[in-house]
Amino acid sequence: MLRYCGLAATLMLLATVSLAAQAELRLETVIERASHFVLQQRDALGNVRADEDYTQELQLAGGSVLQSRHLESEMAFVRLSQSEEWLAFRNVMRIDGVPTGTDTARLEQLFREGAISRQGRRIAEESAIHNIGNLQRTLNVPTIVTHLLMPGQQTRFRFRKRSESHTPERSWLVSFDERDRPTIVRTKAGRDVPLKGELAIAVDDGHLLRATLEATVPVRSELEFSWRHDAGLNAWVPAQMRERYRDVRETKTRLTYDIIGVATYSNYRRFAVDVRIK
Repeated sequence: MLRYCGLAATLMLLATVSLAAQAELRLETVIERASHFVLQQRDALGNVRADEDYTQELQLAGGSVLQSRHLESEMAFVRLSQSEEWLAFRNVMRIDGVPTGTDTARLEQLFREGAISRQGRRIAEESAIHNIGNLQRTLNVPTIVTHLLMPGQQTRFRFRKRSESHTPERSWLVSFDERDRPTIVRTKAGRDVPLKGELAIAVDDGHLLRATLEATVPVRSELEFSWRHDAGLNAWVPAQMRERYRDVRETKTRLTYDIIGVATYSNYRRFAVDVRIK
């Protein structure tokens, strides 16, 4: 009997210590773990590509669809040499089922042709041509959120813990808003586009579960991202992106509509390419 009571006391003590350890977890620690995760993801996904299935719609106020477009693309994740940065490049292969005339070797060829920064701009400009709606946008890539958590970018943001969840694993919901100017994202005319949103972070190792991203310039923009674990790469990878840009005005027709998009990512695989900035 005495032995049982001693065991119970030990279990109670261990439980108390465990709760105390949880209570001591600080926001700075969680953000540091998330930052470590995005660095790991950058290294794991460097020179990786995936298939992107992307549907865009122009939706009127009543819910009717004014126009829709289905893009099938190859998304390449590339780390820039001599930099902490990594980028996602969209290479559109088919539009509404019709081939665009590109092939799967195109990205590798472009990366070998001179400075990747210049080639990246070329690909971004070409993929933007296929977006529908009267709004130029570059936020619609799955690396935008992880870019904000890079060590060199964190200090631009204010982070706050919102809530905690234990389903399916222990995670914190953390909000963020950009304080520094000029902002990371700017309009073509150079106007600041402050970003804010929320991150669902698994506190044990810092991997991201979900994230939202919002901006109000030049229109109200709302994006959602989710991640999943890929067994082939043994890494967490982007799973889905959802976006909505509200009250976009069409200059010629004077119509106002929302641009809505959903992109899913699959078939992650590596490709051999030597990426260097000249």
